[in-house]
Amino acid sequence: MPDEHQETPDSQGVVDSRTVWRRIATVAGRQHGAIARRQLLASGLSPKAVEYRLRTARLHRVHRGVYAVGHSRLSQKGRWMAAALTVPGAVLSHGSAAACWELRPGSGAIHLTASRRAAPGRSIVVHRRALPADERTIRGGVPTTSMARTLLDLAATEGERAFERALREATFRRLTDPLGIPALIARYPGARGTAVAARALEAGIYRKRTRSELENAFLDLLREWGLPLPETNAIVEVAGRRFEVDCLWRSRGVVAELDGYGAHLTPDRAEADRERDGLLQAGGMPVHRITSRRIERDADRLQAQLRAALGLSSRRQG
Repeated sequence: MPDEHQETPDSQGVVDSRTVWRRIATVAGRQHGAIARRQLLASGLSPKAVEYRLRTARLHRVHRGVYAVGHSRLSQKGRWMAAALTVPGAVLSHGSAAACWELRPGSGAIHLTASRRAAPGRSIVVHRRALPADERTIRGGVPTTSMARTLLDLAATEGERAFERALREATFRRLTDPLGIPALIARYPGARGTAVAARALEAGIYRKRTRSELENAFLDLLREWGLPLPETNAIVEVAGRRFEVDCLWRSRGVVAELDGYGAHLTPDRAEADRERDGLLQAGGMPVHRITSRRIERDADRLQAQLRAALGLSSRRQG
C-alpha cells in the first residue's frame, strides 16, 4: 500500500503528494468542499490518482466529474457549488439563485445558467444564456446570478406571484444590486418576464413588505380580486398612541389584521388585541381580522366585506 505522503505509483513522482493535496484543499475549501475533476488535474493529480482516491474514499463522486473532498456530506452551499462545477462557467440561477439569496427555501432540482450546452443529470437543470458580467456575482462563495437577474428569471419562468414575493422579501432584507431591475428591463425590452417586472415596479410592490406566508397569500388574493394593495406593517397613531398594523388602506381608514394560528394563544394577548381594535375603531379605523381559515373557506364573503369597507363596487367589472 502506498505511503500517505506519496502519490500513487502512476504519478511517476512528478509532484510531491503533500503539495498536491495542499492545492486541492485550498481549492475545495473555497468551494464548500466540492471540486471538479479538471481542478484536480490542474492541481497536479493524475487521472489514475483520481481513480485511486475515489477507491480509497478520499474523494466522493457527487456528479459526473465533480467530487466532495474527504467526506460525502456537503452543506447546501456545497451542493449548489458541486452543481455549478458540472458546467464550466455556470452560475446558480432561477429558483436556486433565489434560495441562495435567501428569498425563499431551496427545493427540487438545482437550476444553472451557462453559455454552453450541457446535460449534467436529472437533478440539475441548465438554462443556456451568455450572461454579462454585471448579471453574475458570488453569493456566500457560490457563483450565482445577480439579484436583479434572479428576480427577472423568476418573473419569466414562474410568473407574477413568485416574482412579487421574492421582490418583497428582497426589499425587506434590504438586498441591493448595482444593476437594478429597471436597467435590466431596459436591457431586454420585450423579453419574457419584463412586463411582469415592470407592472410590479409601477404598482410599488417592493414597498409591500411581508413577514409571513399568510401576509403573502392575502396580498396575492387582493391582486386576484382587483382590490388596491395596502401599506403593510404600517404605523398609525390613535389617541396619542402608536400602533403597527398588518395592512392599512390609509386614505380609506381601513385596517386588516392577519391572524395566524397562534395569534391568540394567551388571554393577555387576546385582551390586548381587543383593546387595540377598540382604540382604532374609535379613531375611525375599522379593523378586519383575517385568518387563513377564513381565506380558505369564506373568501367570497371576505371579498364583499372588504369591497364595502373600501367603498368599492361589489364585484370587479370586466
